[in-house]
Amino acid sequence: MNFISLIIPALLVLYILFKSSKNLVAICVLPLLIFLGRSTFIDTYGWGIIIGPLPITITDVIFGGLILVWLYIRYRRPQNAPIRLTVEIVVMLIFGVFILVETMLTWLDGYRLVRIIQLTRYYLYLPAGFFIFLDIFRRVTEDEANNLIATLSAVCLPLSVIYSVSALGFRIYPYPAYLTVYVGQETLVRDFLTFPIFAPMAFAFYLAQSKRDWRWGIALIIITLCLALTFTRSIVVGASACMGVAILNEFAGLARRATLIRGLSGSVLIVAVGLSGFGLLQWISPEAFNYLSERIEELQVGGIGGSSLAFRFDMVQGIGEILTHSNPIFGVGLVPFDEADPTGMLYRSQWILGDILWAWVLLYLGLAGVVIYGLLLLIALGQSFQQSWNSADQSLRLGLFLFLWFVQMIAVTFTSNDFIVASSVAALPFALLTVARQRAWAVNPVTIPLNQFFSGIHFRWFTQNDEYRWLRLGTLALVMIVIEIVIIRRLVR
Repeated sequence: MNFISLIIPALLVLYILFKSSKNLVAICVLPLLIFLGRSTFIDTYGWGIIIGPLPITITDVIFGGLILVWLYIRYRRPQNAPIRLTVEIVVMLIFGVFILVETMLTWLDGYRLVRIIQLTRYYLYLPAGFFIFLDIFRRVTEDEANNLIATLSAVCLPLSVIYSVSALGFRIYPYPAYLTVYVGQETLVRDFLTFPIFAPMAFAFYLAQSKRDWRWGIALIIITLCLALTFTRSIVVGASACMGVAILNEFAGLARRATLIRGLSGSVLIVAVGLSGFGLLQWISPEAFNYLSERIEELQVGGIGGSSLAFRFDMVQGIGEILTHSNPIFGVGLVPFDEADPTGMLYRSQWILGDILWAWVLLYLGLAGVVIYGLLLLIALGQSFQQSWNSADQSLRLGLFLFLWFVQMIAVTFTSNDFIVASSVAALPFALLTVARQRAWAVNPVTIPLNQFFSGIHFRWFTQNDEYRWLRLGTLALVMIVIEIVIIRRLVR
């Protein structure tokens, strides 16, 4: 088990470095490995250290890694394409200003500024990550951006296999299971901490591919099986909706295709491969398939009543009672959890705040925060839909991929908040959509060869003031990212 915990992160890092030697932007996957956490056998759950007055958490480490990657790409690729001001950029700016206003209001309520900053910086990571990714994508070509998503999707494939085997009761991860369910003679594991969080993104990526062969089919079946074995209804419903959209896209694209048979065969192929994933689950473990079916039928028969969703919506209504003692527009503010309990109900609803995005946003950011987050998701959904139908070239597939990803993101907001509330990683699809809509890709980008700035190494190599100084510092940043992963692997357990 310890051997697996060492070899899998090492192999993933080597794979990403190999891909980065051919595609510069693939280096962005390195900090995303830390975000994947336990699924990559890097135990980041609950990790943190105290430096001065502020605790440093894994979210800070990820953001720091993203900054290092950004600096490396910025100086390896000085050429960039201009970006116009668009509605999603405006919404991100509004959100950043809104968080600063929340910080000021919380401070005026008498809370200590240091304690407020502990929460404020997490909310600022989303707009900050958006502009970092925006600058990265405008320095690369469209092919390089697609290769970044392809690399991240390829990383998810072996992680999905390991998760699926573990979910069926064959424990591989050296961590205690989050939830164990006994169905008949089967032992099923629902472990959200080891679930590869980018699996829905990989599912959208493979669904949007126009080139389909046996490797595409196997990859899609693996991801489908992994999503099914989460036994999470929002993920399964989101994936099913994506399959429906992909099939509709095939039929709607018949007018653009040479033959009717090509469009129909594409639809049939998507259905066949998608159903094969669920069929494989039924063949491997009928108990697991029946357990998933029962959870889906619970929604179909009783709606939200009689299910865990009913409890979630009840808690959202209970938060309304809390806000009557505070500010319904701006919420309770960016305060520590143990200092924001005027009614006692907040303590009872603590776990549910991590189970639904809208409860968390409504409590801390109020109705204004719900409106901003809702606008951000709806604008991205609408614009990615428009992008997917504008043309029949490569951007259509990228637009379709982003639309499918946003569909799943919206579905998961009803069972999770970690991906979009307090993470710079969540900004990736929004920035990619902004650049894709404007076609603001770098054309024939200038990349300075590595051997030119590796020459002449001496004691003052990093301080020498010449045209390659920043490129050498970018190389140092890359090395620091690798060291950072090693340190996290050693310290976090």
